[in-house]
Amino acid sequence: MKQCHEVPLWIIDGEVTSTSFLLAVHSRPESLMAADHLAFMMQNNPDTRIYLYHSGAAFGSTKVSPPEEFHKRWGEQWCRQYLDLDNHLYRAHERILVENGIEAEQITTIEPHMDLDAGHDLMRQAKKHACGTIVIGRRGREAEKGLLGGVSDRTTQQAEDMAVWLVG
Repeated sequence: MKQCHEVPLWIIDGEVTSTSFLLAVHSRPESLMAADHLAFMMQNNPDTRIYLYHSGAAFGSTKVSPPEEFHKRWGEQWCRQYLDLDNHLYRAHERILVENGIEAEQITTIEPHMDLDAGHDLMRQAKKHACGTIVIGRRGREAEKGLLGGVSDRTTQQAEDMAVWLVG
């Protein structure tokens, strides 16, 4: 898990039967890549339910990426139309899902929340909405992490009877 940042990782604990997903949204390109991966894997599946959720750390935070960091992959025109950096990219995540085969009715937005531990907060929301999988956009290995590791590390450590997809 520490070495592989370029290929999506699926970490599964127990038996996952729920077709509901919690997509961790954040104002970074890796987060949109996670939405793209989820849409590709679940496209045209009418049983899929996706919850978009942003959990912010009460102490410290990841910097918001400038719009130019998104242009290479999604293009300047698309970014001008859909990047909502001030709203954690909720609109952009939803747009990527819809453009790639997920119906808008299958997507639910959950209000953002601040917590001492974003990983714990993601787990709480996943359980609250009966999600079997949490999907997280993972920053590169060169990214600074806190004393307890990054959000993806902490979420993976806490996952029981669910899957965590890490996309970087």
